[in-house]
Amino acid sequence: MKYREYDDDTLKHLQNLLLMILNDIKVVCDENNINYYIYAGSGIGVARHGGFIPWDDDVDIVMFRKDFNRFSEIFDEEFGDKYSLRTPDNTEDYFLSFPKVILNGTKYELWWSEKVSFETGIYLDIFILDNMPSNNLKRAIFTNECYFKKLLKDISFLKKHNDSSKTKQLIMDVVNLFLKIFRLDYLKLKKICLKTYVRYQNEETEYVADLDGNGHFKPHIFLRSDFEPADKFKFESIEVKVPNNLDGILTQIYGDYMEMPPKEKRYNHVPSNLDFGDY
Repeated sequence: MKYREYDDDTLKHLQNLLLMILNDIKVVCDENNINYYIYAGSGIGVARHGGFIPWDDDVDIVMFRKDFNRFSEIFDEEFGDKYSLRTPDNTEDYFLSFPKVILNGTKYELWWSEKVSFETGIYLDIFILDNMPSNNLKRAIFTNECYFKKLLKDISFLKKHNDSSKTKQLIMDVVNLFLKIFRLDYLKLKKICLKTYVRYQNEETEYVADLDGNGHFKPHIFLRSDFEPADKFKFESIEVKVPNNLDGILTQIYGDYMEMPPKEKRYNHVPSNLDFGDY
């Protein structure tokens, strides 16, 4: 876990731009009947602070797969040159499976920025909810299958992680040797993951999961009814959609999320280069 202590002016400037990105996306989604929901850390912000967690430096939303597909179809027409949408489908070396909306003309360089060919600017994360099997056993098997494939995909891209212990790095080296023997490179594994995630997309199921947005943790599984129909709450100065069972979702992910963590347990991002450009 990492934590950066921003000066007040820098953090306020960053959060104002993030709020602008969120509002732009909200307007487009509302105009095009696309469902989105405040999620993860931003969900804690809504519930506990009515906006940003005081030290937070990004925004998280989540969409059902069908809504994100529609969003990506109209993205260029609606946003022009102001934003870029980075996804595994449209960017070869984008190793995450959850998309980012990036504010063009800014810089927000993280530890992985040097591993990719595109500019990493100030961004909003979009996590995607995929359908899960209704049968309990099938759902458990599918969850573990997705988790295992995701780990292989991430390790194949990272190869070396600056924050890894010697033991973790040794494990990564062994896994990469295994992948090389079986001729499984990052691009193949990315396609395998995406094909796996949408396996139940055409089925009507009551369960959904954010299969790739939980770092190295196993996916959290939710009821579709936890999200829809959406509630609306204030996020700073704008009204946004939130899951109708926001408390249940946040409790499942974080436990007692209403308790303010001490500074040593706080998390945000640590950009090596932050540039607001013309903003």
